[in-house]
Amino acid sequence: YNTVSNIFLVVLGYIGVRMCVREGLGQNRDLLLLFATIALVGLGSALFHGTLLKVSQQADETPMIIAITQYVYLLWKDKLPYTSGKLWPTLIWSHNIAFAVLHWRYEWVTAFQVYFGIWSVLAAVRLRHMYKHELQELP
Repeated sequence: YNTVSNIFLVVLGYIGVRMCVREGLGQNRDLLLLFATIALVGLGSALFHGTLLKVSQQADETPMIIAITQYVYLLWKDKLPYTSGKLWPTLIWSHNIAFAVLHWRYEWVTAFQVYFGIWSVLAAVRLRHMYKHELQELP
């Protein structure tokens, strides 16, 4: 069932990409990338859970790291210094490429899980702050 259930991630990613394109790619580039990686997570996860091969595990876990880093970047983007240029996207993509290479080379399953958890906590901290301080101020 885990393999089949990933179709929902692929569909969600596809719908998100279509919405971003319809709204105009220039403004929604970061969001477009997030939805595209969500679709890749669905494809990679289906591949891994359908085959249980080490190579397909890489196809599952690397898009998860790319998606969570993109999500955290979107959440924290307005709080980061030097956001006018391409510094942060460049750093994030350099990080993602380094992670992919190291994960491929060393097959860090437990380290991946811990690392994904750390990024998830960063997202949760920002979401809590946004809910408590920023969203409450909206009319």
